Amino acid sequence: MWDEVDNYFDEYSARNGFAIIKYRMERNGKGQIHKRTLVCEFSRTYKPKKSAEAALKGTQQNTKTKKLNCSWYINLFFPDQATQIGVTTFVNKHNHVLVPKTQKFATKYRAFTNEALNEISLMTKHGNLTLTVQRNLLKAQFSDLHFQDQNLANVIQKHKKADRINNDASALLTKLMQKKAEELRWIVNFELDKDNCLTRLFWMSPDQMDLWLRYYDIIVNDNTARTNQ
Repeated sequence: MWDEVDNYFDEYSARNGFAIIKYRMERNGKGQIHKRTLVCEFSRTYKPKKSAEAALKGTQQNTKTKKLNCSWYINLFFPDQATQIGVTTFVNKHNHVLVPKTQKFATKYRAFTNEALNEISLMTKHGNLTLTVQRNLLKAQFSDLHFQDQNLANVIQKHKKADRINNDASALLTKLMQKKAEELRWIVNFELDKDNCLTRLFWMSPDQMDLWLRYYDIIVNDNTARTNQ
C-alpha cells in the first residue's frame, strides 16, 4: 500500500513541477510503517560541517546547496486497524519556482537503473567508449532515463577506478606467487570474492620470517591505507 502512495506522490510532484523525498518514517510494534513524512527536495537548510576556526578565518568554503527551507510537507498515518492511509497534516506551499521539467533536473530522478548500469559497465570496460558515445547510446536504449553528463561521468570513473585497482592487485598477487614458486619460504595467503576479485592479501618474505622468529615479541604497525586521500 505504501508503494502505491509513493507512486502517486511521485506522479503528483512531477505534474506540479517539484520533487518529493522521504523525510521521516515510524514503525509500529510489528515493524510495519504507520507514519511517514514527505517533504519537498528544497526543504530544510544546509549546515556546513567545517570547523568554527575555519569559519572565523574566512577559509571555509561552503558547498552549493539546494536547501531553501521550503515549507511543503505532508504527514501520512496508517493506524493498526485501518484499511487505508490517511493524511494528518498537509502544507501545500513552496518558497521557490516550480520547474515543469523537474524529472529532467531533480536529483531524485537522475538515478540509473540496474540495466543502465550494466550497459555503462560493458561500454566502459570492454568498449572503452567516450562519455558522448555512451550518452547517445543510453538515450536511445532507455528513453525514460533522465541524467546529466556529470552523473554519467561519475559512474564511468567509478568503473575505471575499480579496473585500475583490480589490475594492480592482480599484478601484485601474480608477482608474489612467482616469488613463492621460486622460494618456498615465502608466505602468501589471499582470498577472492564470488566475482574473482581480490579481497584480502597477506604475505611475508623469507627475511621477514627470519626477523619474526628472532624478534617475535615486537609488533610494528605500518598503517598507510587511504592516507593519500
